[in-house]
Amino acid sequence: MASQINTPLLRRPGVQAPLLLFPAIAVYAVFAVYPLIDVFVVSFQQWNGIAPERVWVGLDNYSAALFRDPVFHVALRNTAARALYAAAGFAEVGRRRRYYADGDDAMVMRRALSPADPP
Repeated sequence: MASQINTPLLRRPGVQAPLLLFPAIAVYAVFAVYPLIDVFVVSFQQWNGIAPERVWVGLDNYSAALFRDPVFHVALRNTAARALYAAAGFAEVGRRRRYYADGDDAMVMRRALSPADPP
């Protein structure tokens, strides 16, 4: 106990590691954790990206992307995604030649939203 009174703060057990880790954790929190949390919060809001006003819309952004827009493109060589979407009720309605930057073709898939709207 008496030896700890005369030792400098940085040489005491259990003090040096947290002091050395703090700057790295602070940088990680500012440049990785905060933006991740902010993106998650913004996904529940309607925002143009510039104006300071944000309108809370909740899950409407997700329902619009997943259920109101039943047409999307999937790469022809992505067989796993094509099988997954086909199992979810999507059907091929067309193809786009050289749709992607690397020259790959895309399959246009559509899912019926109601019985009156066939695939």
